[in-house]
Amino acid sequence: MAGAVIIVHPSDIVRTGIEAILKNNISVEVLCFSTPEELNQVERSFYSELVLILSCSYNNHETVTNFRAQTQRILIVGISAKEKSNTTHDFFDTVFSLCTTKEEIATKVKQFLNFDKANDADDELSLREKEVLRLIALGHTNKSIADSLFISTHTVISHRKNITDKLGIKSIPGLTVYAIIQKIISQSDIVKDKLI
Repeated sequence: MAGAVIIVHPSDIVRTGIEAILKNNISVEVLCFSTPEELNQVERSFYSELVLILSCSYNNHETVTNFRAQTQRILIVGISAKEKSNTTHDFFDTVFSLCTTKEEIATKVKQFLNFDKANDADDELSLREKEVLRLIALGHTNKSIADSLFISTHTVISHRKNITDKLGIKSIPGLTVYAIIQKIISQSDIVKDKLI
């Protein structure tokens, strides 16, 4: 499945309002939660890209940081009750205030969700998919790839499926040849004993 938007905010009014803005301007799946802990219910491997919109007042970032680490491509947006937020952008990719226009919100989400599609002609695989492909070509197992990239084995399997679907190459030798041709790895990187 393509992208989705997840709204995490304690206020029903804010969640409903942002959901309405998005559904009226973008054809995208929107999931709503009142607490970040509920993010654990989301099966991230279903989505190639996610926009996560949450309250800037939420200060325990561990759940969201873990969510970011396990998601292929994500934009984290903070929602501030103040017109000008003092929230640093270290944690959030961007911050909106409740005064941000619906057009600005819809445009930012559209730009992010269409980014990969606009660049497909130039670059078939995302950076994360290239990292996974490099490790596949070097003979790593799903578990060792997951450990290397700090993602779940399930996410690795999802990336592998996306790679084979995009490239139309299902065999490891075929993927290895592709990785060499695209200069993702060099022939000298390959250890014959590690190939599976």
